[in-house]
Parts: sequence; C-alpha cells; structure tokens
Amino acid sequence: MTEEKNRVPFIDMLKGIAVLLVIIGHTIESGLGAGYTEPEIFYNNPVHIFIYSFHMPLFMLISGYLFSVSMGKHPSRMNFINRIRSLVVPNVSWCTTILIIGLWKRILSSGLNSIMEDTSWFTQWCYNLLHLFWFIWAVLASSIIVIIVHALWKDKLLIYVALLLFMLLLPGKFQEHIFVYPYFIMAYMAGKYNLLTKFSNITFKIKATILCMVTVFYFWLLRFYGYNTYVYVSGVSLTNCGEGYASFFQKLGLDLYRWGIGLLGSFVMIAVAYVFWIAIKRKKILSPLIICGKYSLQLYCSNPIAVMLVVPLILRVISPCDMKDLFVIVILEVLLEAAFSCMIAVLIARNKALSLIYTGRFRKWEKSKQTSAPAL
Repeated sequence: MTEEKNRVPFIDMLKGIAVLLVIIGHTIESGLGAGYTEPEIFYNNPVHIFIYSFHMPLFMLISGYLFSVSMGKHPSRMNFINRIRSLVVPNVSWCTTILIIGLWKRILSSGLNSIMEDTSWFTQWCYNLLHLFWFIWAVLASSIIVIIVHALWKDKLLIYVALLLFMLLLPGKFQEHIFVYPYFIMAYMAGKYNLLTKFSNITFKIKATILCMVTVFYFWLLRFYGYNTYVYVSGVSLTNCGEGYASFFQKLGLDLYRWGIGLLGSFVMIAVAYVFWIAIKRKKILSPLIICGKYSLQLYCSNPIAVMLVVPLILRVISPCDMKDLFVIVILEVLLEAAFSCMIAVLIARNKALSLIYTGRFRKWEKSKQTSAPAL
C-alpha cells in the first residue's frame, strides 16, 4: 500500500488550515514593512493573538497523533531513522537554500567582496539551523523522547510528566520546544489508547455540550491573552521568571493558562474543521486546503523565502498608510505566499532528487482516492 493511499484527507485539511494560520501569523509580523515589525505592534494585533493562542499546539497535536500511528506500525529503530531523515535533512536543506538566496541578494546589491569580508552569514546560518524552524526540532525531540520512554518504561505517563517538570526547571533557550512538548505527548497517548473512537461512541448531545463548553471557555480565556503571554516573550522556565512575574507560582500560573488555551483552541478548530468537512459534500472544493496540508512541511519551510520575495513586491504597489491598506496587504501577501509555496512543494514532489533533499524521502505525485474523515 502506498503512502498516498494511507493518507487521511481530513487530517491533511486540518494540517492545511494550521499551516495557513502560520503563514498569516508570519505575514502580520513581517509583511507590513519596517514600521510595523516591532513586537509591541503585532503582538497586540487581535488576529495575531487568536492565531498564536493555538496554532502551534494544533500542529503538535496532529504530529503526536500521527506518530502514535507510526509507533503502532513500525519498530522504534525504524521510526527513529525516519524521523532523522524526514526532519533533520529538510531543516538543513531549507536553511542552506535560504542562506544561498540571502547571499545572492547581497552580492547583487553590494558585490562579491561583501560576503568575503564579512563572514557573519555563517553565524546566521548556524543560528537559523537551530532556531528558524524550531518546530521541526521540537517534533524531533518529542519523538525521540517517546521512542525512549516507550522502549524502557512502556509509555508510563508518570515518566512523561517527570520529564516535563525537569524541563521546566531548565534555564535554557529552547522555551518553545518545552511549550509544545505536552501537546505531542497528549496526542500520542490519545492515539495509542484510541481515545478518538471512544469519544465518537458517546451520544451526540453529550459531544455537542462538551464542545460548546470548550468553545465558550476558550473565548473567555482569550480575553486575557496579552504581550507577556507569548512564549517567545516570557518563556516557560520556572527558574527564570523574568520581568513582571514576581514569584514561581505566578509563572506557573501563566504556563498553565498558556497550555490550557492552546489545548482548548485546538479542540475548537478541530471541531469547526470537522463540521466543515461533513457539511461540504463535494470534497473537491476542499482540495486547496488538502494540498496545503499534504505539503505542510514544504509550506512551513519555504515561507521565509516567500516572505523575502513577495513582501517587497506588494509593498512597491501598496504602501501601508491606513488600516484598510494593512488589511489588503496582508490578504494579498498571504494568497501570494501560499501560492508560491504550493508551487515550490509541487515542484519538489515531482522531482525525486529535490524530494529527497527537501523532504528527506521520495514522494510519488498522484491523486488521493480517499475521502473519509476520522470519527470524532
């Protein structure tokens, strides 16, 4: 059975929604020119707040659930090799490509001597390799933890919790990785114990009540999301509480709030996507979202390139003078960046060498014949 036939279109659609939210968030941050790139500006944007309250937790939940399927089908050694190949190889390849494009632009503007005299580009490449696509490293780290705990302690939940508590006491720089780790573990355990099927077996009335309560609670919590709530600003470490958090317990409360709203927001988006999936009878209408989800890794990694090429083009045509212009600019940039990234993804999928370099594996270009969605 081919990988293509094993795909579940609903999950691809969900991944497509998540990666488009990533593109929108990045566009709000860097797509409006230098005058709008201050964190204090975009971190207080209501759309940005909505997206960042759950979009990476949603991605991590999907990754953890899919990894539970892989762990059930393949031995741990094979899963480890596949993770290294499908995550580390693309990270190195995309960071190197971004470096080459940056050097090429620099040569065109300042000449070849500029990169010979100033070698800071190498330091920037190393930094990008570790931090630009931090989510890839977070997935890899969480996957390796699962493989080890599964092999040594048979997936004991206490071990996963103890590891989280240990990571919360670390003062290191990898705050985002620690933040998304619990979502991966929760989804992995849910997949292992088939909790989605158990949830689908309860009555519709109870499911509807639960989802309504989750939705109301999420939007109530969203009111309190602010600048210091972002994990990039305050981190998750309990040893470095930072400015504005006088005590250990205040910081712990912030972390619990952040994890809670991320989980609730993800549940709301999954529920909305599922209702949307059921309501649309002609699945071809959803093909753009499914394609985006199918190539979500390529869209995520090629987005910095799309930003470098699309943003200057749009800002030459439209200057961000008022809120109406800002809205138009963001919409145009999101559409063009998504289209550009999708074209790059299709090109990679059609070429075996490019597929190996940028995804770590060969991909076969063929239409998926499945249209079923997993039961919720």
